[in-house]
Amino acid sequence: MADDHGEHVDRSGVGGRVEYVVVGKRGGIAEFREVGDSRIRKTDAEVLAYQLGVEQSSLLGRRFSCWVEPAEYGVIRSDFQLVEDA
Repeated sequence: MADDHGEHVDRSGVGGRVEYVVVGKRGGIAEFREVGDSRIRKTDAEVLAYQLGVEQSSLLGRRFSCWVEPAEYGVIRSDFQLVEDA
């Protein structure tokens, strides 16, 4: 099932951890995508940098994970964590 934002949402569970990579930054908007998926999502760059504990200027190329949970109008993303390259 797709939500109002075109994202696939599995409403049978309570959510799960998803890994993303920041692929662009335009003005105050950070563009990111799920690892292994081509769909681009957007969020406020300042807020994402704060959630990850990094400088806004270092967002490009950063990998992070967060808990993604279905909600009435889309999804809720929380518990942001940087993913360090091995």
